[in-house]
Amino acid sequence: MPLTKVGAHNGSLEVVPGIRTGPMAHNGDPENHTIKEEDLEGQRKLIIECGLGSAVFLDSFVPHRAIPNLSDAVRWSVVTWMMA
Repeated sequence: MPLTKVGAHNGSLEVVPGIRTGPMAHNGDPENHTIKEEDLEGQRKLIIECGLGSAVFLDSFVPHRAIPNLSDAVRWSVVTWMMA
């Protein structure tokens, strides 16, 4: 949940939409838990724009990342994980 309006200019969330039966493979580095860029080539990516107080709900199968914040302001958000 962003605490300010977010979009492509200030570090919003980027997702790779689609239906998956499991999470994508990660690079295995516990200090940098990321999906390799080459594994995302050719995939459609969407930047999520949200207003103050909006919420985005994802499951663990949706590849996602924060994009760089190109603004002069800090981007604050609240992240909550719910597990069954």
